[in-house]
Amino acid sequence: MYIPKAFKIEDPQHIEAFLNDHPFAVMITAGDGRIHATHLPILRFKDGKLYGHIARVNPQADIEENASVLVIFSGPHAYIKPEWYRSDSNLPTWNYGAVHCRGRIAFIEEPSSVWSLLKEMVALLEGRDGWRLSEDKGYDKLVSAIRFFEFIPTKTEAQFKLSQNKKPEDIAGVIEGLRSDGDTDIAEFMVRINSNK
Repeated sequence: MYIPKAFKIEDPQHIEAFLNDHPFAVMITAGDGRIHATHLPILRFKDGKLYGHIARVNPQADIEENASVLVIFSGPHAYIKPEWYRSDSNLPTWNYGAVHCRGRIAFIEEPSSVWSLLKEMVALLEGRDGWRLSEDKGYDKLVSAIRFFEFIPTKTEAQFKLSQNKKPEDIAGVIEGLRSDGDTDIAEFMVRINSNK
């Protein structure tokens, strides 16, 4: 990923928070002369590892475990209007956050392990008081239709392009403009990342 110096993020806490807040990712692989991409959630579980699952009918479910995998996590983003800057001579742009993780996957095949991981994934997404998977309703039969995997990252790159290269008054103007347009997620993201300016 091309990352201008002003937007490069190396703080592991910022990166981890981003992955936790934006777990819906794109998994990209190459094989058989084709590039494959699947949109799917990949979440940090209580054991500290990243997990996801994919439908067995998806061609990516047959990739070799030592194959190179790129997973892209994307966060809030928005068009930035020149009129929001408080100084002159600024062009329109796009602010966003993205984390690219390269690595490999390790498939988990044992049905009881898959069931346990699937239940944990649902609990993570539903929250403490949310809906739960129940073996009584036959959901456990769904396990045979998916391949659960651990994603093992070997290289992580993060870019948060949030006007860090601008003057403090311009950053404030962009945040105000985003809020007035209802883009509060990216506005609050900008506040967190630019808080030391």
